Amino acid sequence: MGLAVLTAAFNVVLSGTLARDASALAHERARALAGLAASELAAGERLRPEARAGVGQPGWVFANGTELVKPRAAALEETAARELARSGRDTRKVQPTNVLLAAQPIRVGRRTIGRAVAVVSLDPYERVREETLVGSILFSLSLLATITLAGRYLVRAALRPVVQMTERAAEWSERDLERRFALGAPRDELTRLAATLDRLLDRLVQSLRREQRFSAELAHELRTPLAGMIAEAQFALRGPRTRDEYRRALRDVLDSARRMSACLDALLSAERAEAALARRRSDLAQCARTVADTHRALAARAGVRIELECDREPVMVAAERELVERALSPLVENGYRHGRDSVRLIVSGGSDQASVAVVDGGAGLAPGEVETVFEPGRRGTRARRDDDSGAGLGLALARRLARAVGGDVVAYPGPPGHFELRLPAA
Repeated sequence: MGLAVLTAAFNVVLSGTLARDASALAHERARALAGLAASELAAGERLRPEARAGVGQPGWVFANGTELVKPRAAALEETAARELARSGRDTRKVQPTNVLLAAQPIRVGRRTIGRAVAVVSLDPYERVREETLVGSILFSLSLLATITLAGRYLVRAALRPVVQMTERAAEWSERDLERRFALGAPRDELTRLAATLDRLLDRLVQSLRREQRFSAELAHELRTPLAGMIAEAQFALRGPRTRDEYRRALRDVLDSARRMSACLDALLSAERAEAALARRRSDLAQCARTVADTHRALAARAGVRIELECDREPVMVAAERELVERALSPLVENGYRHGRDSVRLIVSGGSDQASVAVVDGGAGLAPGEVETVFEPGRRGTRARRDDDSGAGLGLALARRLARAVGGDVVAYPGPPGHFELRLPAA
């Protein structure tokens, strides 16, 4: 639309310019003819038709009421020239011969004795205007075609990453979790979009794998207590049983249900903690104090006191407070369940890492158990045989949470029992 308006405006301006040029040329010829006629008449010479050869173009000379010079022209043009000379006007356009007439007075001294009328054909100007109009239209069309082709090329080039993303996405199967768009370093909006989608896919894959791991662990941990419940129920229903036998069966079923409930709580806690990881800062000393206060009453029932040692406060770590307490709590619980007399929580901080050592008075782990004890459902061989509570997931949960924020939980062979929670310093 804009190009068409510019083309039309250009042609309007050109037409006006050509019209002014034609008018200027006609007046120039009329003045030349009038000057020639005035000089010859002043000298008393008789104007000859050949006098017009001096101005190079035909024209009319009207003086003293007489047509002194008459060129070869159409009758229509002659009539128009005579009327123009009498009217006193300067110009007149004659159609259909397409000529322009221009009149100028003939002065001898101070007297005006007549008028000279020159003629200019407008055909060359019309041809220039028409050729220019056709040329401008062709130029506009070619420019429009060029812009269209260039725009199409640029659009295709800009959308090439989208095409690549679409093709690659179409090739992926539902189980092909490792494929990415991989369009390189972000260069524009589309490649930045691809990089963002790749990061989103990474997070989705991590979430999916976390869910798969949770399902596998849940199935593994629930299989044993569930099998026990089924076996006890089947045994109780095989035939008549005494009151004590029924009570024992119900107690076993209840214990299995509690183990299943503890297992679910532990696994769900781990999943919620990992899913909501936020690199917030927390005070490790304050977290250790909270955990000690929480378990102090239960430990006292087992005849164990909990002691807290801290060389300085605060000891800031790059982990959320709830996560720190969830990772530390199983270590403290393990200490007063399997230890004696006391459980010591020793908080220390460094430039890169902070830690809480949990030391109890128990027998501790055998050298070959410092890693296997973190497997779900595994316990140390030196653990108290009379303690059958829990699902065997506490230590595994503690290590998982610590590693989720770049830390770890390590075990040392005993005696005494010795675990250490390590977290990155903030």
